[in-house]
Amino acid sequence: SADAALKLARHLLALGFVYSNSGYLPVRLSENEFRHCLDILKSDRDRTLFESFYDRQDNGIYKQKDTVGWKKYSRIIEPLANAGYRDEASRKPFIVEAESLLDELLRRDSRNAAAWGLYLNNYWRFSFGAVGDRPLGANVLNKNQADKIKLAAKKCPHDEWIQRWQKRLRGEGSIQADPDMRRPGQMWRELEFPALDYGYY
Repeated sequence: SADAALKLARHLLALGFVYSNSGYLPVRLSENEFRHCLDILKSDRDRTLFESFYDRQDNGIYKQKDTVGWKKYSRIIEPLANAGYRDEASRKPFIVEAESLLDELLRRDSRNAAAWGLYLNNYWRFSFGAVGDRPLGANVLNKNQADKIKLAAKKCPHDEWIQRWQKRLRGEGSIQADPDMRRPGQMWRELEFPALDYGYY
């Protein structure tokens, strides 16, 4: 059922690493990982910018330079996200399975506002540096994310919560700052299991 799939997806997201796809590039990359990022970037400007983040070590590992400011990060987040880059933690089974469940739900019923809600609020788990209810990290509202919001609004035009995403798309407000964005059942933290007191303290 859709309800069971949504509950399972929410629990899987809770098990995944919460800081994945944070918008900050890995501190270290192997030769293959480094080349993969260069290959998926579309323009010479983006490739040159990405290369400027790293120094190649004698052992073939690429190590991120110590001085990388926000301005530089903000210029590379969207090109990487639109090219489909995902960090290692966001490719773990918990996150991938949750994403697959939500994608399947929306394929079966593209007007399922609850599925769109969970998907949009956790889209930053699936897309590098995307905007969402993340605890920390660099982010921008990239083209892929904007397209998802537009599609959700088209399929669920009367859903008030999805309309709030449209406002965010227009630059009107922040998801983190707006308590109404946190509709029950849409947040990965909202699990029905009680906290256990193990008596450690």
